[in-house]
Amino acid sequence: MHAVLGMLMSVLSALADWTNQLAEELAVVAGHTFTRNDFVVADVVVTSAIIALVCVAFGAASRVKAHLMCQAMKATLRKAQSEIRFREALIGACSEAIAVLGADVGAAISYRGGGALLQACLNGPQGCALATKLNALLTGGAAFRIAVTTGANRRVILRGCPVGSHAAVFLQGEDPWVDAPTEYRAALEALTMPVWVRKPDLSLKWANRAYLDVAGAKSVEEARGAQTPLVRYERELARAVSNDAVLVGTKRYITVGGERRAFTLNITRRPDSCLVGSAVDVTEMARSEGTQRIEAETRARMLNELDVGIAVFGADKCFTSANLACQQRWGLDKDFLATRPPLTELFDTLRQTRRLPERHDFAEWKHEHLVLFEKPGARIEETWHLADGTSLEVIAHGDPHGGTYYFFKDLTAQLKVEASFNTLRIMDRAILNTLDDAIAIFGPDGKLRLYNDALANLWKLDPASLEKEPHLSAIAQMCASRPGYDVIWKIVSAAVNAAEPARFNDWIKVVPVADNRTLSLSVSRLPLGVTLVRFEDVTDLRRFAEELGPGALQPFPAAQAV
Repeated sequence: MHAVLGMLMSVLSALADWTNQLAEELAVVAGHTFTRNDFVVADVVVTSAIIALVCVAFGAASRVKAHLMCQAMKATLRKAQSEIRFREALIGACSEAIAVLGADVGAAISYRGGGALLQACLNGPQGCALATKLNALLTGGAAFRIAVTTGANRRVILRGCPVGSHAAVFLQGEDPWVDAPTEYRAALEALTMPVWVRKPDLSLKWANRAYLDVAGAKSVEEARGAQTPLVRYERELARAVSNDAVLVGTKRYITVGGERRAFTLNITRRPDSCLVGSAVDVTEMARSEGTQRIEAETRARMLNELDVGIAVFGADKCFTSANLACQQRWGLDKDFLATRPPLTELFDTLRQTRRLPERHDFAEWKHEHLVLFEKPGARIEETWHLADGTSLEVIAHGDPHGGTYYFFKDLTAQLKVEASFNTLRIMDRAILNTLDDAIAIFGPDGKLRLYNDALANLWKLDPASLEKEPHLSAIAQMCASRPGYDVIWKIVSAAVNAAEPARFNDWIKVVPVADNRTLSLSVSRLPLGVTLVRFEDVTDLRRFAEELGPGALQPFPAAQAV
């Protein structure tokens, strides 16, 4: 203590000497005589230097302390991460329940219920033997394997071994399906689809309630005793899986409650050679597929009966299907169509064989058809005149789902009939135009079917209007401002609509017209209900007869007013 005080006094004395020397040097530098103020300034400088040194020393000490604390925290973190990796490796290494032991067996770290299961084994009949094994593992790291029975007569296989700096015990029940966690078993029991497990010898090991209902068993024990298969040949399927690895989607029919239902069987072989099977009820799906198949076959037969060719292209612009008329129309090879060629390839093939209309803008025309796939609801209507003399009406319609439908209707026969009809009509018109009398032919519906130019000239009618085959009433309306409308067209209307128009020929021969003309009207009924009306202008003949006097022309009757 005296030595420390002496050292402290020496330091203070040295500081006083340094302060006096510093004050004298400050006075010399300032150029004046040494005073007390110089000593005070020197004292402040020395004190500040001492305080600065103390602060630096304290900061360095704090930094060293913080560094040491950070290193300790990193070491703790590394240890925690090591413990986590150990736990993950331990859990992922096996599927058994695990208990990691320390000095106190009752304080074991438990995974998958390993601690509780270990305690149950210690409470069982072989608890003393197990405790001896555990003690040897904890003290000397001696590994062991033992099978014990719990107090509930449950057989458990335990395997103990040192893992790193820990002692781990792996516990495996004799029947993993019986020993599965309660929530898993409850979930399997709640499933509406049958689930079962077979041993390597194909005997039933476990089954849920749905399996028992389908198999007609009251309990798993009863099903085990009877070894009732879920479906006929199910054991044979399981035997096949035992040689391979998995069986998925095999459909079988099972009678459940007097109803025949469809199930798909899935059987998987586990590493322990046990077979896990499940059956999914697909009755409604099978019925729906059957209905769709029947509807598709019916639709296909119906489409094949049509004379109109139909081709369907999918959203990928590739051929999908075609009816019989379309296949016969284009004569394409079935193997070629089976490859689902794109629309552009089909067009190119048909063009090479001259089964498409000749177009100088073929690329642009083909692009217009491809646009149908991009614009749902778009429509193209064309008439194709082919090199072999065939004419087709083609309708392409975009499908809302991105595809396109093509309809091909053969117009060759129809166009020939129309051409023949038009030729006959032109010939009939030419023949009627050779007559001086005005001729009108009306159909059973009262529409004008044929006429000559004399009719249009007589009644001053527009030929363009007559070409539209107007009704008798429309013609009468057009003649409303013309002389004779109030008389002669009423007679014509009555004759066309009469059941026996021949009676009009007996007394309607000459009809006076308002413009002082006289017309001879003749009505004749032709086959198929067609009526021929003939107008003859006999005005000059009537005047000539009047000038000759009464009785001069006996064959010509006097004009009659109706």
